[in-house]
Amino acid sequence: MMALPERSLNAYLRIDSLPEYQNFSYHFDYVTIIMALLFIFYIPSFCCTIKMLTFLLKTRTQSDSKDIHPYVFKSFLCMQLSNHIAVIFDYIVARIPNTSLVTFYFSSFNPDNIFKYFVAALYLFNYISQLYTVLFCFVRVLILFYPRTHSKVSFHICIVVFKIWSFVSFIFSLAASFPHIIHDFVGIQLDFPFQYGAIALTTTFAYGKYFQVMADFIFSAIVIICIVIMTSMMLMKMRNLKLM
Repeated sequence: MMALPERSLNAYLRIDSLPEYQNFSYHFDYVTIIMALLFIFYIPSFCCTIKMLTFLLKTRTQSDSKDIHPYVFKSFLCMQLSNHIAVIFDYIVARIPNTSLVTFYFSSFNPDNIFKYFVAALYLFNYISQLYTVLFCFVRVLILFYPRTHSKVSFHICIVVFKIWSFVSFIFSLAASFPHIIHDFVGIQLDFPFQYGAIALTTTFAYGKYFQVMADFIFSAIVIICIVIMTSMMLMKMRNLKLM
């Protein structure tokens, strides 16, 4: 029978309560290589999104494109931009700390005032990104199901839905992420397969709180269900159109 791997020393404990981390020194391991490769592979996607944004800014005063619906493009671009911002904050509060590169800094200086805002920003843009994904799927289905004779109607519906959904998504995401700002920042030691000194940054609002985990799980589950349903509707409609 294969033996279970041993848990890392101080796994899931706060490093600010353990003075030994103030003498910690960085040790290179495979996690650093993985994070570096992920960053390199991430660059092309980021560059493509910037080009899309540049294209939108250059053509926003021109007549609407006949190749792609403007609100399909806008909702997709908003989804991508918010996701990229979330990834940047994820590098700050998770991926780089996972390498143990900044463990000494966080254990010695305890930069509470700055990094709890980064944690809140990660949650904020992660929620916004998921909600814009739902909007993107909805706009696709709306356009596909509306006949061409009602194209103006669907266009005006898209305008209203886009503005209302954007506003509601921002308010909801801000309300859900704001508690992290009014709670203390903490760094926690990660378990195997991460090495000793590999940490993740969070706040006391999320640390060890079952409610936060369940709330995130339920939110993500609802988003996934909405995406699956609307994507299935789109595929069924496209299949019916091909059979006609």
